[in-house]
Amino acid sequence: MNVSVSGPFESWAAGLERYLAGSAYAPTSIGSRMRLFAHLSGWCSTEHLSAAQLVSAVIDRFLIARKKTHVDLSSTGQLAPLLTFLRSVGAIPSATACVAAPVGPVDAVLDRWAAFLLGDRALFPTTVVYYRALAAPFVVSRLRGSVLEWDTVDAKVVAEFVSSTIPQLSVGTAKLTITALRSLLRYLFLSSAHVPCSGVVLGFSRHPVDVGSHRAMVSENCLGISREDTTHDGS
Repeated sequence: MNVSVSGPFESWAAGLERYLAGSAYAPTSIGSRMRLFAHLSGWCSTEHLSAAQLVSAVIDRFLIARKKTHVDLSSTGQLAPLLTFLRSVGAIPSATACVAAPVGPVDAVLDRWAAFLLGDRALFPTTVVYYRALAAPFVVSRLRGSVLEWDTVDAKVVAEFVSSTIPQLSVGTAKLTITALRSLLRYLFLSSAHVPCSGVVLGFSRHPVDVGSHRAMVSENCLGISREDTTHDGS
């Protein structure tokens, strides 16, 4: 089909093409799905993801990214034949696998925040899933034993996390990560999670944090957020 595939799934391209042909896909359908496969592999490469990291949450992230630039083959069902093949050859985890991560307080906070975004903010479920995946590493970083430690979260803590995380991401994902963190921290502050005001807002400031090809601006001040202020977009 002369579709160039690079990235973590490059070595499985020929096998996928044979699989699709053996499944009675028409040549045009094989070509379009090979281009989808190339996009998936290239996106994973850009996001610094290995084949083993292609779990459900990451697949959701890819589909969100694809829908921004493609109108065709951008649903879970349309991606399914590719995922079925990759799972059959052991290239990616099973559909029920998940990323190993601390459970308990981390999931509890993320679940409450997600419910808030879905209910009070009326965000689309796919957006909430994406935000949750992007913000989860920060919540995990605050875990001390079996307790989440928020009292010492300030602008410096947030800046250090952003500085260590953002350079590894694409520009688009980096911006969404900052948006997700801003939303999470504002929610924690407004919900009395003992997050100091100076650590709540990621926005414009006179104190830029150099993060390679991106620049995140971390506020040193509260910027006027109060517990009654629940109207900000994305929070």
